[in-house]
Amino acid sequence: MGSRVKPTRILCVNCSICVNKLRRRYPALVQDSRVTAIICSWVYPQIVLEEDVICEACRDTNSILNRRSDKILRENPNEMQQSIIDLITSKLAPREISSLDRICHTCWVRSQREIIRGNLHNENRPLADITNIENQPSNQYENQYIAHIQ
Repeated sequence: MGSRVKPTRILCVNCSICVNKLRRRYPALVQDSRVTAIICSWVYPQIVLEEDVICEACRDTNSILNRRSDKILRENPNEMQQSIIDLITSKLAPREISSLDRICHTCWVRSQREIIRGNLHNENRPLADITNIENQPSNQYENQYIAHIQ
């Protein structure tokens, strides 16, 4: 009766699914430098090691090499582009965006729609009647004072 050794489970460093029985698994640090940087940022503060692997789904999800992508920082951006850049920057804060960073086109368009919806919402918002606001007392003590004077 020999002791039975329990097999070691190999997990995707990104999503933590077991990749033992998957046909394809990829060394995390052998990917394109952009893909590796994305994986490292997503699993931070965990350090990605040589023996760490990623599943095919995470590799495909993180890879924007074969997809249409856009530069985030552009030279002389128009007003809409600058709004999109500001939105992306706010979502990634506190991480700084570099001139080498790219965004998949789908996410760029999604950000553009979010900006447009926000602008439409602001345009449709009714303006406050400034004269009514100026004539209204700002707190209860002013209300009492005005009532006492009248």
